Amino acid sequence: MFRRTAAALIALLAVAPVARGERVEHWYAVEIMGSPVGFASEVEEADGGTILMRTHMDLEMSRMGAPLSMFMAVEEVCDDDGRFVSARMEMKASMTGMSATAALDGDTLDYRFETANTANERRIPWDPEAVSQKTASERVRAWLQGNEDEIRMTTFRVDEGKFIAMRVVRKETGTQTIDGREQHVIVTEEYENDSTIPISTTTYDEDLVPYRTVMTQMGLEIVVRRVGREEMDAIEVDPNFDIIRQSMIAVKGYPDLPSRVHSVTMRLTLPRPTETVASLDGPNQEELARGDDWIDLRITRDHVGHSDAIDREI
Repeated sequence: MFRRTAAALIALLAVAPVARGERVEHWYAVEIMGSPVGFASEVEEADGGTILMRTHMDLEMSRMGAPLSMFMAVEEVCDDDGRFVSARMEMKASMTGMSATAALDGDTLDYRFETANTANERRIPWDPEAVSQKTASERVRAWLQGNEDEIRMTTFRVDEGKFIAMRVVRKETGTQTIDGREQHVIVTEEYENDSTIPISTTTYDEDLVPYRTVMTQMGLEIVVRRVGREEMDAIEVDPNFDIIRQSMIAVKGYPDLPSRVHSVTMRLTLPRPTETVASLDGPNQEELARGDDWIDLRITRDHVGHSDAIDREI
């Protein structure tokens, strides 16, 4: 869930061009259903003939009453002309973790995906239509200054090990109070591949820098909003926000209240789980089975293996 959230952030960067040796950084507050759960940052810096774009996200919440900490970093390097050089992803979630790297060698990517238990390497032909995240952000910025309704581009998503076709559509313009003053804003919707449902909605300020991005995953609204350092220091993260309880949907005739359900079993759909995802077993969850594009996961209130657990209120 949050792997795609952080990866989408770096794909939406539209900061001003950075001069050699210069560094630009933006901080964001992350909220789920209105509750502050963490922070994210975007950094772009140019030095030594390369440009680095990095996004990192730190989240604190709970899952079925158990603490859940998540960290993710995604970075991409390109040369001075904006050509892709390499990319890297690292994610840690409580007791699990994974990483991925990609480096361009001629017209082929050397790709490696690694977890605590497995490591997979493969060679991926470079898509001649693909551009670096830096070039994509510059194209979006130029497009925002024009009048065309949409823009299309293809980039490589290191967290998924594949190329993604992105379509950005101009939704509306207006004014909003940002940084204490009224600013002209542009709102866009972002689509992946041939989807007709947007993966996110982004508001750009008068300098064409992302101010607010809204995504919906697992029925939960995730808001990533740019903040100043002073405001960021004043935000108190809510570690008791329970992502499972908040994503539960009331079902008529269901025999128990959600607050008294001892465990939940769900099927997660994702590409090539055997290659890309380590075992999901953890203190409060158990992987039951997996197939070509799915994993069945049971989440419980108590440690897996305890047979004397009793139902209790969250």
